[in-house]
Parts: sequence; structure tokens; C-alpha cells
Amino acid sequence: AAAAGQSEYSAAVDIYSFAIILWQLLTCGSPFVRELEDYGRVGLLHRIAREGLRPEVPAWSPPALSALIRECWADAEHMRPTSTEVVRRLWQVHHVECGADGSSDVASAVRVVAPQSIRLGRRESFPR
Repeated sequence: AAAAGQSEYSAAVDIYSFAIILWQLLTCGSPFVRELEDYGRVGLLHRIAREGLRPEVPAWSPPALSALIRECWADAEHMRPTSTEVVRRLWQVHHVECGADGSSDVASAVRVVAPQSIRLGRRESFPR
């Protein structure tokens, strides 16, 4: 249990944050700029956490990537994909969008992400 005044966070929070980064890479923009000006920091945080405010995913975004980003932003944390699922789906998007056949690459990439290590706070060593 968390101490008074502290919150517990799960890996689902990291998944949400990762999708924000994906959105930033996709759009080359900063999320919530206008909303921060309109509502201030506390108001913006309230709108994100309590009202489900999310950045708009551009219509020109690859459909599979748009779907992944939106799923990572699901209001219910248990509905967000795991890190292993995110990696698998990003590889799929890459291969569909780039026309590459890398089915063996997908399996290799998913093995590199070790959810047990992430949950236990250990750093995973990646091959060089």
C-alpha cells in the first residue's frame, strides 16, 4: 500500500506515457498546449485523469498505429496493452508500413522486452 499522500502506479501508466511519446513522434507536436493555457496545470490534469482528455490522433496516421495509441490511452488501465504487446504491434506496423517481411524479427524483439525485469525494477541488457 502507498503511504499517505502517495499514489501507487502500475506499468499501465508507463504504457499511457509511451503512447504520448508515440503521438509526439507522429505529430512532431506537444500535447495539451492549448488546454494548458485554457485550464492551467491542475485543471488540465483533472481533465486528463477524470474526464479522459486525450490528444487527437491525426486522421492521416496509419490505422494500426492510431488504434494502438488509443488503446494505450484506455481509461481503464487493465484495458491497456502490455509492453510485450506494444512491441509486437509496433513491429507489425513497421512491417506493414515499410513492406518488410520480418516475422523472425518480431519474435526476437518481443523476447528482448522482459516484463518480469521491468516489474522488478531491473534493467534488461540488450544485445549490441
